[in-house]
Amino acid sequence: MKQDSVVIRLRPGLSRDDADNPGTICFNWPVPRRAFRHVFVENYENIRSSREALSGPGVTVTAIGPSGFEGSAAISAKRDVINVLTIGRHSRSDLFLSGEMLLSLRQGAVIVYPLVAGESVRFRILDLRAASPFEDERGSRFGALEADGPVFLQAGAYSIFVFPMEPGSPRWSGSPEQVWEGMPERVYIEEVGVGRADERFRARSAGRGSHADTLALSLPGPSLEDERLLEEGEPARGQLVVRSDEGEMTLVLGRAAATRGVLLGRYDRCDGSRLGVLTDHAISRVHALVIEIAGKLYAVDAGSTNGLWVGGSRVPLAGLRPGMPVALAAGVATLEWSFRH
Repeated sequence: MKQDSVVIRLRPGLSRDDADNPGTICFNWPVPRRAFRHVFVENYENIRSSREALSGPGVTVTAIGPSGFEGSAAISAKRDVINVLTIGRHSRSDLFLSGEMLLSLRQGAVIVYPLVAGESVRFRILDLRAASPFEDERGSRFGALEADGPVFLQAGAYSIFVFPMEPGSPRWSGSPEQVWEGMPERVYIEEVGVGRADERFRARSAGRGSHADTLALSLPGPSLEDERLLEEGEPARGQLVVRSDEGEMTLVLGRAAATRGVLLGRYDRCDGSRLGVLTDHAISRVHALVIEIAGKLYAVDAGSTNGLWVGGSRVPLAGLRPGMPVALAAGVATLEWSFRH
């Protein structure tokens, strides 16, 4: 069994996930790692049913825990906008995994690219700087993984099966063992920049690559807090201005940071948390993800308690445009994007 570490911050009266908690204790305990083939075969009916519940193009995500089927969620691929599914131990997560303390409240997100005629459904799995990161089927940890076919992940003690559904995808037939043997081979390519990823997937769509396999590219995830959001000499993509009763902060982003993703919230793993602007407890520890996908910038609800709001309505995500503020927690704070001149 593999030993995983989890960090628990302690102070009387505060929860284990509270960012203001200064004490730290680290525990190591064994986390079971079962072969994905065995998990798939044993839980075939639940995985099959979850996959076939999505009638059109999109992505299904199914989690199997030590005791069996834990849950599933599905998201459709849309024509002109991304779609997002969140995973975590918080009740607002789309795929709620309640029984695994190694997982973070907001563990990760699956982002489905806008659907393009003639192209495969493409998606990106992001680790939201969780204490116990995602691992692929080889046991390699990643910040983000982008793929156009089935992939299999580990999160704590959970085995997670991710299946894109194309228009007209056939139903599985045969025994569980036969279905598993017919899975597309996963071809993993390490340390690919986001721009290079676009090139590789466009090449496949143009017929210069095989579609009999899954192309899975390991990408950098949301930048760590101590990394630069704007590299020296890099032109600015723009700036995020965050305002609340506690003050105002401006985060200047380069294109690399925008495509990797920026986290906003009151937890210390979020960008700008040390500036003290998002400290109200109506703001979730990890509240929102700001990310550029397919040339457009979005604010995405990371499974927050009090949500993102535009024009008085709660929304799962919002395209960011200059002059259009997005409210966090119904107006406790606002986020606004502008180009930097």
